Amino acid sequence: MNCLLPGCWAIFLGLISLIVSCAICPWAVAQQEVALKQTFVPSFSIEPLVARISGRRGDVVQFSFKIRTAKPDANVEIKLVGLRQDITGQVHHDERNANQDTIQLLNGGNITLEQDTPFQLEGMVKVPPGDANFHSWGVLVRDLGRARDRTSQVDEQGKEKTSAGINFVTQYLLRVDLDVEGARGEHERALSLDDVQVAVKDGLPQLVALVRNPSQTAFEFELKSQLKQHEGDRSFAQNRLVMPVRESSEGPERFVGRVLPQSQLMMRGLIHEPLMSGTYLAELQMLVGGKTVSKKQFTVTVDSADFPAQEAIIKQMPGGIYITPPQFELSQNRGGQRRVSVEIKNNSSEPKNISLSAAGANQAPLPLVSISPTEFSLSPGRSRKLSISLKSTKEVAQAIQYGEITVHATGAGGYAQTGQLPVALLLAASPTPELKLDQLRWIPKDKYPCFRIQVNNSGQIHQPLHARLIIMAESGTRTTVPAGFGKWLMPGQTTDLEFRLDRPLPPGKYSITTELQRGEQLIQQKAVYEITDYDNATAAR
Repeated sequence: MNCLLPGCWAIFLGLISLIVSCAICPWAVAQQEVALKQTFVPSFSIEPLVARISGRRGDVVQFSFKIRTAKPDANVEIKLVGLRQDITGQVHHDERNANQDTIQLLNGGNITLEQDTPFQLEGMVKVPPGDANFHSWGVLVRDLGRARDRTSQVDEQGKEKTSAGINFVTQYLLRVDLDVEGARGEHERALSLDDVQVAVKDGLPQLVALVRNPSQTAFEFELKSQLKQHEGDRSFAQNRLVMPVRESSEGPERFVGRVLPQSQLMMRGLIHEPLMSGTYLAELQMLVGGKTVSKKQFTVTVDSADFPAQEAIIKQMPGGIYITPPQFELSQNRGGQRRVSVEIKNNSSEPKNISLSAAGANQAPLPLVSISPTEFSLSPGRSRKLSISLKSTKEVAQAIQYGEITVHATGAGGYAQTGQLPVALLLAASPTPELKLDQLRWIPKDKYPCFRIQVNNSGQIHQPLHARLIIMAESGTRTTVPAGFGKWLMPGQTTDLEFRLDRPLPPGKYSITTELQRGEQLIQQKAVYEITDYDNATAAR
């Protein structure tokens, strides 16, 4: 008999849902390795994916979609569906909850599309009464596919042949969005700002807010955030938050939040200023149609150790002095950078006098480095850019020289803080980077459950550490965790790369790939780990 075990892959691009159903006999695959080349061409296409219409209460407004197919006689099903939304903003269809009171399809149902002949899907909406200024409906267009031949086949000895089949189904979830002209939109005040947290994303801090819609109406809005050390503080820029599903989008639409009825939505945005440990005020401002409809303030507690990428991006000196970048190289080699721009910001509440100097090993002078200017003053909240450049030389005693740029910041009371920035001078052809990886270790009991791996720089040149861990669970779930974040590892030094997870891994087997960039080459280390409980991991092979 045929062995047919259904599985499912879901590929979502924008509002397009492509569902691939696969049936393969597992014991047949075990006897013979099967190579699959993944290709997929939708059986039809639709424009637009979102029909945006407008009208006044009581109006009847028409909408349309154009469907094209390059295949002969594509059979599709077209019907109205309800919409539901997950916390990321992703919209899904709900076939059991279709609202047909105010929307109608004029030519839906089961349709046969003719090759290269566009089909115009049409419908109409009667603008509902009430004060809501936005409504949204769903239309599902699904490829009915072709019937599979499940007849058993036998070989010459009379034994049944093992069969495998792959069934591709193209499915589009379309939206009809209605802007109600002249509506007051008073129900927008029902939207609730429930919570704010400072979370980590790729080693950096991001503000995460939860918006809840308890009403029966969909809303579009914009959410701005302002982080403050205290009331009246303006050291953090105002941030526009986005839905996770729109983080890769561009243009003004990126910042539009859309929340469906009875849904909770996450809005988030990276914090571009460095965060020190302590307590902050997080102020949220919700706008609808450019007008503020609500404000709410939360208190958040921050531990700067939660954000390891910060120190690779910005230098935080005591006294509120921030320097970007915190490390840099100057090169007279072809393609190298002879000059860098460094920004110093005074994030304190008092003026600071800044002075800079360069020194090499054992505090010897570093005459090849030029700093301009070497002294200046910064008022509170102000920043200034300066230039650090490499003077040209033909007298090269060694290919690479290392040194430090020392920054002195003196306050009004005469108290000075000091910080050092590592600098590398590349004067001749650079040696080949040499990095060595040890064995990966699972550390479940620290504050941050993580995998750690020791890396050693056995070469003669510094190496920015860019690494990632790819974790594949038996279920097929893939998790990618970054580490290193570009921080330098100097020659002869050894450090631990820490791949932090949000939570401990549950028991099970995991295929884990460690990737580390070494110059232009990629080092890979693969292993299968078995988590026997939440505290222990053993390398299976």
